[in-house]
Amino acid sequence: MTETLVRVETGSQDRVRDMVIRINGANPTFDLQTDPIEHQLLVPANELLLDLLDVAASVFAADSSVPRGGATRPEFGAGWRRRMTFSIPVRSPDIWNRPEVTAALVDAVEFLTDDEVAFEFHKGRQSIGPQQYFDFAGDSAHSGQIEDVLLFSGGLDSLSGAVERLTQGPGRIALVTHLSANKIIKHQKLLIEALKKRFPGRILHIPIRATRKGSEAAETTQRSRSFLFASLAYVVARMLGAKRIAFYENGIVSHNLPISTQVIGTMATRTTHPLSLVKLGAFLDTLGGSPIPIENRFAWLTKAEVITRLTENGGADLIKTSISCTQVRDQSVLHTHCGACSQCLDRRFAMLATGLHVHEPDDMYLTDVISGARDAGRSRTIALDWIAHACRLADLSQRDWMDRFGSELLRIVEGLPNLSGTDALQRIIALHQRHSNTVKKALEDAVAKYAPDLVSRSLPVTSLLRLYLNDPPGTPSLPRLARGRYVSAEPSVAAPTLDAGTRDTGIFPLQVAFHNDGKDDLITVRGLGEVRGRSASAAHLLRPAYEEDQKKGLNSDNHTFVPAMSLFLPVHVSKAAVRKCVQRCRDALAEFYRAIEGHDPPRDLLIENKPQRGYRLDPTCKIVDRDQSK
Repeated sequence: MTETLVRVETGSQDRVRDMVIRINGANPTFDLQTDPIEHQLLVPANELLLDLLDVAASVFAADSSVPRGGATRPEFGAGWRRRMTFSIPVRSPDIWNRPEVTAALVDAVEFLTDDEVAFEFHKGRQSIGPQQYFDFAGDSAHSGQIEDVLLFSGGLDSLSGAVERLTQGPGRIALVTHLSANKIIKHQKLLIEALKKRFPGRILHIPIRATRKGSEAAETTQRSRSFLFASLAYVVARMLGAKRIAFYENGIVSHNLPISTQVIGTMATRTTHPLSLVKLGAFLDTLGGSPIPIENRFAWLTKAEVITRLTENGGADLIKTSISCTQVRDQSVLHTHCGACSQCLDRRFAMLATGLHVHEPDDMYLTDVISGARDAGRSRTIALDWIAHACRLADLSQRDWMDRFGSELLRIVEGLPNLSGTDALQRIIALHQRHSNTVKKALEDAVAKYAPDLVSRSLPVTSLLRLYLNDPPGTPSLPRLARGRYVSAEPSVAAPTLDAGTRDTGIFPLQVAFHNDGKDDLITVRGLGEVRGRSASAAHLLRPAYEEDQKKGLNSDNHTFVPAMSLFLPVHVSKAAVRKCVQRCRDALAEFYRAIEGHDPPRDLLIENKPQRGYRLDPTCKIVDRDQSK
């Protein structure tokens, strides 16, 4: 048994408590193990891999044990962001205490969860071996090379991915499945059996139970889920000699742009976000051995395109068995989908737009997505916000995209290191525009289908179609500029106006919001995007001199330059380090500018310098307070 101590601080009052997580063994609080696996083990899990399972299980168990505050908008903020310090006994403390390993682990977990975490590792006396986690019960008849390890949930995306991989690629694959709720497990097993019949001898199913013991989850967002299952997939890949780990999730869900102020911050998952996969891969690579790539192979597909791929690969008859809905408690034998959550909306609109809805019964949705009456409250809010957001995306200009989703786009681009910023931005926008047009087509078809009911007003007034058509056009209350990893509240600035004679007046003079998320300095430049961390620190340190010169009424030419050596005082920082910090800020803003304007900026952005004199903020820029009217 592994016994992890977690110190937790939550809420604005910094409430502190300790809790113990016991993994497997006697009197566990968390079980992590597989059902019998019909395969012969190729390489036993070494001590480092077993440590990884303990670390991932500890994070996941703690994540579900600590509530994030309230469920409403006013309760966002400190109550949602938790601080957790993990003290974990491990078999290989020398490796886990390496700075590069711990730093990469913290970076990955913090990005996935939006929490602050710290890890302390010490030598443990674990007696748990691989058999406590993995039940490899196969014989020599069930052996052979596994090429890829796929994460398989039983939803449409992972189903389409498995069918495509088996149809178009060679070799055997392992499907790693989380056995969570019995209502879902039944469908997962049906799909696995169907795939095994179609592709005999090519599928190894690894069903994993990751369950709490003795208490129900206090927090259901489970944002660390992908950390646990990527770690499990990594261990499986090492043990079976697999070459790759693959997620299959459409790019719209992967990017997870905030649709409104109701679905933001920690409520919006980052399971397959491009930057999540980069950070997970970077962490796992620090553990040594040949790198095993982690990919999302549907990253550039919409839901409609994923479903189309599934039918093209001969899997249309499996659609009705797959489960996309996350509201397990609302599911029944007849109604396998609630029809109210965003996953149901995404699925049904894609099915309707492609004409493939004939492959699933209409009554599988408890609430008909288009024509069913919706309860007051969350069901209506999610439906209206989701559809308004989706329909709007096709009509936004590139500058609107940067204005509305600047920092989200920055994070996505950062997760696409093989593409230039400009190319990445264009592909991201094109993807979301295709999704938008899919939703619009489904709506247009629905208006035609229900025209008589709309005219006679017999369609329920609380149905999505009636609600949307009656909803006045406009923009819901979205954050105009994202505030780093926490997008629950943003600096608000007046919209720039475009002069007919030049495109630059939409950006210049630069309008800058300075803020801090409690950990990093951040700056957000209206119409461009956000810079955070050390890249933003120089601008923060130059702000006092700028404000003092503004108070004195100095003209632009007379604004003060701050010498590099005094910029970070009392801490001594070399001129080269200051120069690098400034350049990172300039480069980030210039990349945004090129993506929008299609050419280099006319000058260095935000931070000016003069040889032998130092640095200053652009005297023409405007500093905007975060509390300015929205």
